[in-house]
Amino acid sequence: MADFADLPNELIIEILNDVALVSYNNKNNLLEMRTVCKKFAEILKPIGLRTLQMDWTRMDNHERLVRQPLERQHLFRNGHLCRSLNIDMMIATDEDVCRRLVESFEPIPEKRIWAEMAQSRYTMNKATFTPEDYHKELETMIQATPNATALKLSLPYKLINVRSSHDASTFILGNTFDLLANRPEDRKAFDTLALENLSEMSLARLWRNPLDVRNIMRTFSHLRHMSLSIRRQTSDRPKIDVAFRLWEVICKARKLESLCLINVDKRDNPKSDNKLYVSQPPVPDYWEYHALPAIHNCNWEPDGMQIFRMPDKFLPNLTFLELRDVSVKGHALGWVLNGLSNSLQELYLDNVYMKTVYRNRWPPGFYQRCLWIGLPDTRPSEDQCWLATYIRQIGLKLRVCRVSNLSYDCKVSSGTKEQAAEAANYDLSDPCGPQYNRTLEQRFVEVVMGYKQPLAPHGLPVVYYPQEEAQDELALADRERPDEIAPKVWDASLYKTRERHLTSALNDSVDGTFLNYNPSTFKVLNDYIQEVGNGWKALRGIQQR
Repeated sequence: MADFADLPNELIIEILNDVALVSYNNKNNLLEMRTVCKKFAEILKPIGLRTLQMDWTRMDNHERLVRQPLERQHLFRNGHLCRSLNIDMMIATDEDVCRRLVESFEPIPEKRIWAEMAQSRYTMNKATFTPEDYHKELETMIQATPNATALKLSLPYKLINVRSSHDASTFILGNTFDLLANRPEDRKAFDTLALENLSEMSLARLWRNPLDVRNIMRTFSHLRHMSLSIRRQTSDRPKIDVAFRLWEVICKARKLESLCLINVDKRDNPKSDNKLYVSQPPVPDYWEYHALPAIHNCNWEPDGMQIFRMPDKFLPNLTFLELRDVSVKGHALGWVLNGLSNSLQELYLDNVYMKTVYRNRWPPGFYQRCLWIGLPDTRPSEDQCWLATYIRQIGLKLRVCRVSNLSYDCKVSSGTKEQAAEAANYDLSDPCGPQYNRTLEQRFVEVVMGYKQPLAPHGLPVVYYPQEEAQDELALADRERPDEIAPKVWDASLYKTRERHLTSALNDSVDGTFLNYNPSTFKVLNDYIQEVGNGWKALRGIQQR
């Protein structure tokens, strides 16, 4: 071994921190450096053990026969160094899903045999592991890591929408909340939570059980940072109230300082490179269901969208909010921002669609009820939500506002798509003229941040007004606009997730040092998806004969 005893600890720590940064995607490379010398081993040990990982293979009885067992004495001896837990249960699937595959692949013997294998290997049962086994293993991890305060849980990846009476995701989520809520008081509480593949159906099921409700509320009462990656599971006619449950639960986290909401299933988003996407969804409820945040009330808006009149203020400590790959309703998002207006300082909107509605019997101009920016030199009416203008109107003073890929998702309720595309005169054009080469996103941020607009081509000022004249002092632009505004100021896509906020990157790295990457999980999932895809393709070939 090399002798580094004469080097000061500060220099070695600085070197190894740089090495850790370079090894962001490969913890093993860093851990091998522990053999360089004793001092390296002492410094690298807490870095390498910052996150403790548990996945399916650590509990699956089949895998236990071929893998070296986890030595629990080592776990308890070194567990105090751990600051976060990464639980990967993406491989788990539901019995009903596998049963559907077995029945569907009956005409194809080799695929039916594969589906039967998947049913025996990847569902929660006595041959693999049960919910009780999961509870026991996770309880051991939590007991051994008294200083862990962050948890990333990857819930089962549900490839096929099948209603299940024994939903693996619900069992895993319920057991996790039970252990987090009942952690001994002499241990640190978990204040950071990342849930991947969260199903609102699972959350709604847990919310019906008083014991689970208590566990969720106790867990959320300690949270300061939360990232939720949502994967929708719906039937042909989804229950809209299920979508409302998510925001109701989030609002229980009164200490929350940062929140990131992500739609994992990008199939829900419109497939278009244009700023305006027009569609006639066959199931209107499904179109509305996929709006975040979904907020519920008994009062209905003229276009049928529901708005919940929330308390004046909620989540009083939230300073950072990010919405990624989601669709929103203008009024609902406006109410959320209004509720956060006393605390919110940073807003990121990345690939966000605003849902609008077209009906051919509406008078001209009624289609402009919800807009990203609004129309210049015009006061919005009380039932209109022009979001950038509304943010100024409610006094939300953001320190950072960065957006990318803002668009409209227009539902044709009556009439044709061609009529809707022609009538949807939104705010997509720059009223100051094309010579400024400003995107919708840049103009949105400029209005939100209070920059005065350039003159219109006819030489008159361009002003975005609030609803009432009494709000002018608060809402009108009060900052001189520089000749050039660098894209870094407003474009969210120029920032990697870990450059935005620690919460933005929780899905990628729960400890901020190493990626939450499990190659064996992704291999199994890729093989699973490929087998199912090949099976459906073969079935279509049989049906077309």
